Amino acid sequence: MVSQVTVRVFNSEKKDVEGVSLTVLRLEKEWKMSARDFYELVADMKERYKSTPNKVIVLIRPGRGSSEAEYIASISTIDKGVLLFPEPAKLKAIYIAGEDLKPRVKQALSLFKRIEFNDDVYVYQGDIVLGDGVKLVVLETEKGIKVITRGSIKE
Repeated sequence: MVSQVTVRVFNSEKKDVEGVSLTVLRLEKEWKMSARDFYELVADMKERYKSTPNKVIVLIRPGRGSSEAEYIASISTIDKGVLLFPEPAKLKAIYIAGEDLKPRVKQALSLFKRIEFNDDVYVYQGDIVLGDGVKLVVLETEKGIKVITRGSIKE
């Protein structure tokens, strides 16, 4: 059976925001193609991009019928960093808490500094560095949130 597959290719870049440095993704191109074997297509894309650094390729096959969910495969040529989300997620905002954060207020995002992202920037995998004075960061995306502390990353 032939499936329509959406292919998205992202470039990674470094973004510095208020004492936080992280790897973000920008959509480079997107296209649809037909494929008989989704897994063969994944292998082909992996081979095609294996020598191209700092890319993330996402292949999305829609579900068959109403009961099957779409299937997503992500291929990354980013050679280091932490996995932040299982697939690229559009970044909506970053919340930053400084060293003065008290343990009892960690849940109150209103006490954090909020930086909104209105452009199409995604997070997935890569480096994240918390600068001096930054104790905790929350990444808010279209797919949920991720809390990052110094202990949860390797610096």
